Amino acid sequence: VAEFAGYGTFLRGTVRDGNTVHTSLGDVSGRSHAPLKPGTEVEVLLRPEDVIADESAPLALPVTRRQFTGANILYHLRVDASETLLCQTDSHTNVVEGDNLHVRLGTKHLVTFSVNS
Repeated sequence: VAEFAGYGTFLRGTVRDGNTVHTSLGDVSGRSHAPLKPGTEVEVLLRPEDVIADESAPLALPVTRRQFTGANILYHLRVDASETLLCQTDSHTNVVEGDNLHVRLGTKHLVTFSVNS
């Protein structure tokens, strides 16, 4: 799956409705590739471009790594002890390791995978 999906983070969540999943970071919404049944546990794929740097966003996560990739910077953000969220910004964003980066989730397409209990 990782090769197919590319870089990204899988967050566990519960389907609220056909286009919204509630996660530990808040609701993730977007057009779904398949019908989602409310109450179903899923993993949502968040790609770096789905995590948008936004100084006015209430969600602030600590930067654990900063990679310059030419025109962009790829930030590794600590969600918890075992999870890292990736955020890709333009090279003008200047947040250093150890500081918090304010982000919002901006998915257009909701990519989910069933959680087998």
